[in-house]
Amino acid sequence: MPSLSNATVAAQRNDAYWDFADYIHANRESVNAEKSLESVRRSGSPRDGRGRKVRPGQCQTADGLFETKQYAEAEPLLTQVSQSPELESKRKAILLTLADTKVSLGSLSGADGVLQELNQLDPKFPALHRTLGIVFQREGRLTEAQVEYHREFQVSGDMQAEQQAIALKQALSQPR
Repeated sequence: MPSLSNATVAAQRNDAYWDFADYIHANRESVNAEKSLESVRRSGSPRDGRGRKVRPGQCQTADGLFETKQYAEAEPLLTQVSQSPELESKRKAILLTLADTKVSLGSLSGADGVLQELNQLDPKFPALHRTLGIVFQREGRLTEAQVEYHREFQVSGDMQAEQQAIALKQALSQPR
């Protein structure tokens, strides 16, 4: 199976909310009618892994917050949306965006956890290993970072990741 390009992953990440938007558009009358708790129960709207309703626009809002670098506001929405069974087809892209958000917030261990979850789902998902390389490099785990950057090149053909792997390998081989 051919690898997805980083542009494809970015498009998936940026479009993660479109499936939900299509649902909202197709069910506009019932969505607009959701005024009472009873109508929410009958609506069949997406829910996260804890049974909480994923409200209309949450995916789009999370994406907009991420794109405008409002990471602290995006993180809880991305976490909730990533657990929605109805958005399973976009889950990998949402998880990558959540990991990127955590990296931007300086939560490297949080990003590592999300990336390990993504690795369990799809170890060949484009940008996964590059992002792991970034996390490991920021943590000072340079040998592991070098391996992840090279793995990204093997998975997706990302030349920038391979250049980073080569640079780290050279830096690691030089006497201190």
